Amino acid sequence: MYSQLLVAASVFVWLPFYFNIILLCWGLWLTSRLKADASKLHNDPRRFIIQICTNGSAPKSVNSILETVRSYHLEFPHETWVVVEEYDSNSYSADRVVRVPSGFVTPNRTGAKARALEYARQVRIREDVEDETTKILFLDDDSFPERGYIEYAFHAPVEIAHGYIRTDRGYGTNLLTSIADNFRVTDCIATCPTFATLGRPKLIHGEGLVARGNVEREVTWDHGGASSWGEDLMFGTKASHKFRYGFIPHSIHIASPFSVSDLYKQRRRWLWGSLKSLRLLSRSERSFILARLYCGFMAVPSIALSAYGAAVGASWPLPLQVAFSMGTVAFVGYYALGAWLNTHRPKRVAQTLALFWAAALMEAPVLLYSLLRKPKTFEVIRKE
Repeated sequence: MYSQLLVAASVFVWLPFYFNIILLCWGLWLTSRLKADASKLHNDPRRFIIQICTNGSAPKSVNSILETVRSYHLEFPHETWVVVEEYDSNSYSADRVVRVPSGFVTPNRTGAKARALEYARQVRIREDVEDETTKILFLDDDSFPERGYIEYAFHAPVEIAHGYIRTDRGYGTNLLTSIADNFRVTDCIATCPTFATLGRPKLIHGEGLVARGNVEREVTWDHGGASSWGEDLMFGTKASHKFRYGFIPHSIHIASPFSVSDLYKQRRRWLWGSLKSLRLLSRSERSFILARLYCGFMAVPSIALSAYGAAVGASWPLPLQVAFSMGTVAFVGYYALGAWLNTHRPKRVAQTLALFWAAALMEAPVLLYSLLRKPKTFEVIRKE
């Protein structure tokens, strides 16, 4: 009886995956429908800025993004900006390089990437182009948007939107971190299309966020400590409370962390960014973030109980066996589907099925260790 209660608790922890599998199927259908309707969109801005923000550590990647954008030969006017710190001596092939003065301080003393984004916003205000006739597509220094992503962002009748990610650039450089990030891909497609089109996004990532100038002007990037750690979460969430949010049915291609150490740095920044943002979010937004963190922390005991359940489950009542099997399939399927959506290669799916337990067991201690060791600075990971 005691063992049945333990495994029933494990099944309860995995309940969100049942719901997410349904959301994933819905998200794939919704994405295909939005793509089919793309030709009907003609809500074009007068000015379209593709902006890459970088700390100067990945100049090759930034210039490769710029070259990729040029290779699309887009049929509408656009300009590329690169936002860098004043000390960055790298050369960028953008239409404009905006250098953030070392002495620049925001009113709320926001730091890190949000500070640079705020400076670029103020540049647009000074030039009187920060209004609804301007759209800005925000990219990180490893964000490679598909041509369809840029075109949809240009034409879509929304005030702020984002698409979905694929962590397929350099896939397999570190196999465990690549497999761990397969989960991100599945999670994004399961969550982003539905909630973003409803105007209440739950997962917001800075890669590929697009916003009209009037949205950026009103919301700003200057929200103090919370914005310093999770600028995309704060900006997108606050904008969604007032402006029309949407979803872009195309992907941004990014890289997984190249090492377990980088995975730890990345996850720790996300964790503390989420925690610092909680007090500024609504109750439902806080609940969603806390529920996700809870599921992440429970990965290790859930996997341990599942292994135990696989060994002795034949003696359980049939309803518990069915629930346990469904939870296991949903959990495994989440990683495997992410591998397929990420790479479309059977070999990568097979690797994921063989090693996803190791990837899952790696992530939970990373989260716990991250919680116990608050970062002192805004940590960035290698992009090239």
